[in-house]
Amino acid sequence: MADPSSPTPQQSEEQSQSSTKPKCRRATRLRDLTFSRDGDQKLPIQFDMRTGKVIGDNRARFTSYVALLGRSKASILIDKWDQVPEEVKNKIWQTIMLTYDVPNNNLLRSN
Repeated sequence: MADPSSPTPQQSEEQSQSSTKPKCRRATRLRDLTFSRDGDQKLPIQFDMRTGKVIGDNRARFTSYVALLGRSKASILIDKWDQVPEEVKNKIWQTIMLTYDVPNNNLLRSN
C-alpha cells in the first residue's frame, strides 16, 4: 500500500513544471503606492522649479508611477503628448495629486 504522505505522480509532475518555469519580466502595478493612497498618506516629492524636473529621494518611484499612469490611461495609438485629450491628462494629474504631495503648478502640470 502506498504511503499517504508521498505525492501522487500528478502532483510531482505539477511541482516539477512550476519550478522549471522560466522567470520573465511582467508589468508593474506599483501596488505599494496604491495601498499608501488608501491610507490618505501622500508621499513627499520635490521639484527643481526652474526646470520642472523631479529631485529628491522619491524621484525614481515618482517617474515610474507617472509612466505607469501614462501607459494605462492614454491610448497607445497617440504619438505625441500634445495629442493626448485634455480629459485624459486631467485624470492622470488628479491621480498623481492623490498619491504625491505635488504643488499644483502650471509649469509642473504642463511637463
